[in-house]
Amino acid sequence: MKTEFTFKQHEAETANRKVPWSVRSNRIGRGPEPTPVPISSQMRAWNQNISNAGPSRAEPQSPRRPRFGDISRNERARKPPPPENKNMPSGFQTTTNPSSPTRSQNVKGKGKASAFSIPARPPTIFESGSQIFGGGSLFNAPVRSSQEAVDNPALDDTIMGASQIIDQNHVAPADIEMADVANIAYLATPFEEEIEEFEPRNWNIVLRRSILTHIAPDQKSFTFQVLVGAPITTSISSQSAELYQSSCGQLLNILSQTSHDDRDFRYSLGVASQSLAQIARILAIADLISELSAVFNLLTHLIYTVPNFHPYLLPVCDLSQGKDAPSLILQILCEVIRHKFVAIKADHENDMSGLPSLVRALLGLIEAMCWNLPNDLEDWLAFIPRSPLVLTTLLDTARPQWMLLRSVRVLLWLSTRHSLFRSLLSFPAAETSNQEQEKETEIPDITRLPHIETLCSLLADTERKGAEAESMRNFILSFFAMLCVSHTDAHTILVESRAVIPSLLVYMTRLSTTLWEDDEVLMASPSLASSWISSLNQSLCLFHYVIFGAESMPNLRERLELAQSYNGLMHMFIVTIGRMSYAEPPEWVDAKDKADLEEVSDMARELLELVVEGPEGDSIWSTYQEQNDRNSDIAIDDDEEEARKLVNDGV
Repeated sequence: MKTEFTFKQHEAETANRKVPWSVRSNRIGRGPEPTPVPISSQMRAWNQNISNAGPSRAEPQSPRRPRFGDISRNERARKPPPPENKNMPSGFQTTTNPSSPTRSQNVKGKGKASAFSIPARPPTIFESGSQIFGGGSLFNAPVRSSQEAVDNPALDDTIMGASQIIDQNHVAPADIEMADVANIAYLATPFEEEIEEFEPRNWNIVLRRSILTHIAPDQKSFTFQVLVGAPITTSISSQSAELYQSSCGQLLNILSQTSHDDRDFRYSLGVASQSLAQIARILAIADLISELSAVFNLLTHLIYTVPNFHPYLLPVCDLSQGKDAPSLILQILCEVIRHKFVAIKADHENDMSGLPSLVRALLGLIEAMCWNLPNDLEDWLAFIPRSPLVLTTLLDTARPQWMLLRSVRVLLWLSTRHSLFRSLLSFPAAETSNQEQEKETEIPDITRLPHIETLCSLLADTERKGAEAESMRNFILSFFAMLCVSHTDAHTILVESRAVIPSLLVYMTRLSTTLWEDDEVLMASPSLASSWISSLNQSLCLFHYVIFGAESMPNLRERLELAQSYNGLMHMFIVTIGRMSYAEPPEWVDAKDKADLEEVSDMARELLELVVEGPEGDSIWSTYQEQNDRNSDIAIDDDEEEARKLVNDGV
C-alpha cells in the first residue's frame, strides 16, 4: 500500500504543472483545446455535487488530512487514459471527473486568483458554455439548465464552492484562473442593450414652421405676414394681383396640412416653390424692394433648413415661354440684377432705400443654390453667367467694396461646379437682336473676356485697401484656381488671357515689397503678417501652376515683355521672384512663417530659370547672397556695439 501511494503521489505532482501564461491568456478567445484539459479538483466537485444533490443543504465541513495508508475518496485510483492518447505525458492525458468534497465557506485565496469571485447563482455560465467555445460543454461537465438549477437547491453549494481556492498542495493541472472564470461569466451573461428609438422627423412640420416663423433681417414682422399684407393692388394689373392672391392662398393651404406622408411632403415642396417664385416675380414687377428681399431671405432659409428644396425650386419655369424656358427664379434674379443694381454706387450708398438688403439677400440666395446641389441640376445655374450684363453689373468697379466682395464670392461658389467652367469663361449672351447680328460677323477674342479682365484689374489694384479688399483678392485667386483644375480647356483659356499672368505678378510684387521692406503695420500685427505671407504663397503656387500645368508651356519672358497694360513687368518679375528664390525671410517674421516662405523657394527658382539664364541668373544669386552676408554682418556689429556699451556702463 505504501508503494502504491507513493506512485500515485508522484503522478499527482507530475500532473500539477501549470500551463504557461501564453496558453492560459488565450484559452477563452481560442476555443476548446483539441485534447480535453485536466480538470481541477475543485471544479470536479461541481459535477459531483450536481449529480449527488439532495433536497437539503449539507453542513459545511473542513477537509481532513489523510493519514498514512488511508486513501480518501478524492484520491482514488484513476482510470487508464483512452487508447488514442495512451503514449502522451500524464499532464496531457484525458482523465475522468472524480468527485471531491465541496467547501461551502469562503477561504481567502492566494495569489492573483483571490481577487476574483463568482456570483452566487450564475446559471448562464452552464447555459451558454457551448456557445462561447463553439462546441462541447463548459469545463467538460454535463450542462445544466437554469430551470434545473432553480429546482435543485443543492446547486447553491456547488456554485459557492467554485469561488473558493483550494490548498496549494491540491491544485490540479491546468487550473483555470478565477479572473478567466469571471470573464466567462461576464461574457455569458445576457446583455440587453437599451436602444433609444427616435421617431422619423416630420419634414412637413419643419417646412410649415420655417415659413411661418421666418423673419427677414430688415423686417420686424414675420415674412409670411409681410407678404400677405404687401400693397400690390395699386401698382400692378388686376391679373397679376389675382395671381399674387392665389399664390398666397396655395401657400396657406400647405401650411394648414397635418399629414406625415412623404408624398404629401414632396407635394408641399412643389407648391411652396411654385408659389414663392410667383410671389417674387410679382413683387419685382411692383418694385417692392423690402418685400422682395424678405422673399429671397425666406428662400435661402428654406434651402438650408429643408432637405431637397432647391431641386424643386430651380425647375419651376414659366410655361408660356415654351418647353425650353429657363428657371423662373433665375430669371427673376437676373432681371433684378440688371435693373436694380445699376443704381448702387459707392459715392451715394446712403441714399439707397433698401437696395443693400436686396443685394445681400439676392447674392445669398445664389450661394445657397450652389450649396449641395445635385450634379444633374448644375446646368440650370449656367443661366446666370450667360445672361447679358449680369457679370458686368456685379463686377463694376464703381460698386461699393462690400458688394464687390459678395459678387466675387458668388463667382467662386459658381466655379465649384465644374460643369459651369464654359459658362464662366465665355461671352454672355447678346442683349438685343442687333447685337446678336454684330456678334455673328465678329470672331470673339477669348483672350479678352470682360469679366476676367475686370477680376484681374481688381486683383492688381493697389488703391483698394482694407480687410474686405484683401478678402476679395483671396476669392479671386481661389476662383482662378478652381477654373484651372476644373478642365484643361479652362486652364488653356486662363493661360492665353492677356491679363491673368500680369495681374498675378503685380499682386505678388505688392505683397513681397510690403513684407521685405519691413512695413510697420505688418510688424505690429503677427496675425496680419501671417495672412499676408499665406496670400503670397497662394499667389505664387497659382502662378507656378498656370505656367507649368498647361499642356503647352507659354513663353513667359515674351508674355511679360509684350504686356501693354502693365509697365515694368520684367523688373517686377526679377525683383519679386528673385527675392522669393534667394533672399532670407525677414527677421521679425515668426518661425512658422519663415518655414512657409522657404518651402516655396524652389517654385520661385523654377519660374526664375524660365526667364533669366546664365550670367544674369548668377548675378541675381550673388546679389542676394551679398545682401544676406551684409545683413548678418550688420547684426554682428550691432551686437558688438551693444556689448561695448554695456561694458562702458559697467566701468
